[in-house]
Amino acid sequence: MPHNENERMIWVKKVYYNADLYGYTDTTTDLPATPNETNYCEVYYGRIDEDGPPTTKLTDNDNDNDVDNDDVAIARDTQDDADLRETEKTIAHEVGHALHVDHYPYDSNNPNHLTVMIYYDFLDDMGDWSNIPSTYDNTDRGQIRVH
Repeated sequence: MPHNENERMIWVKKVYYNADLYGYTDTTTDLPATPNETNYCEVYYGRIDEDGPPTTKLTDNDNDNDVDNDDVAIARDTQDDADLRETEKTIAHEVGHALHVDHYPYDSNNPNHLTVMIYYDFLDDMGDWSNIPSTYDNTDRGQIRVH
């Protein structure tokens, strides 16, 4: 296929850590941007792992031949399925910005109206990120611009 110099790709970079963000979209303009205005998207998987639910490992720490609540140890050094799902959602969220989709504020009066474009600062109001879908809604899809 011939290369068109006006074509742009969306570059998603996996970066270990940012103390304040789960993801970031760098653009040549204010968000929302189009692919032609997007430099790259970053996903901070270390931050997602840190803020995600802890990975629980059950071991018989007290050697009583019974694995019970006294034997629960918390291990946070590996990504679990919840962290991977959040990473996927963060990628979808940042790519949404690269396709001209803006944030969607959480509305506590309508808590079931959720989209992957919800702004994560609203987690305090929502509880946890497991409620956030990994899909775009009709409002999001209506904002998409590809050039």
